[in-house]
Amino acid sequence: MKKDNERKYILFDIIRTLKPSGRGELEITDVNLAYLNRGELMHSIMRGFWSDAGTRESLVRANNFIIDSPARFPFVEETLRRYDAELEERKRKQV
Repeated sequence: MKKDNERKYILFDIIRTLKPSGRGELEITDVNLAYLNRGELMHSIMRGFWSDAGTRESLVRANNFIIDSPARFPFVEETLRRYDAELEERKRKQV
């Protein structure tokens, strides 16, 4: 599998296409819409856990909960495999 920092490039590719909202900010809902349009938006109901994810610390806590509970979120491994394949394809095209 690829390193997590390589997967971030896919997110940043999406972010680079965004325009600031009326508030002058990039909106996470626009990122979600981009993933939806790519057919890659996934969700899961997290029972027994809640986190705001509005601060760096709470986002890390939510991220760690998902990473540490792979049986609860089987789509995570599939998503990572697809991203890894996309990264490999991009590398082949760059050569």
